[in-house]
Amino acid sequence: MFAWILITTLALAAVVYPVKRIHALATGRVAPGDRPRAFAGLSGFFLLATAAVYLWGLLFACPVLLDMSRKCSDATRTSAEVVEHRPDDLRRVERRYLPLKSRCVWSDGTTTDTVPGYINAALLPLATGSLASAFLCGQALLKQRTREGIS
Repeated sequence: MFAWILITTLALAAVVYPVKRIHALATGRVAPGDRPRAFAGLSGFFLLATAAVYLWGLLFACPVLLDMSRKCSDATRTSAEVVEHRPDDLRRVERRYLPLKSRCVWSDGTTTDTVPGYINAALLPLATGSLASAFLCGQALLKQRTREGIS
């Protein structure tokens, strides 16, 4: 129970922080001298969130503590179509790391994905936010140096 409260609180904070920072930057509530630091903080946040989601996905793609045949059997039981496979029926596991994909191929030709769909769907906007914030940080630094007369 405590873990779910902690995860919910962290998820809420992960949504509130970037929204507040972007709103402050868009409405001009951040002084021009502080804009590069604000964009750098936002870029670091998005980069950290991207890394966290990618590592979470790696836990699904490459479980360290579980036998892969067991992980594939568990994923088959939780999927929409219930097909009972024994761990001996696993032929191979296909893995890709960008985008994250881990597919179990069974002896009867059926496949089961072990990486949830939300992982790859979350990686693209988070990485884009990080790159955009880093670009805007550089742009704000250049504008600040130009304003101060430093080339």
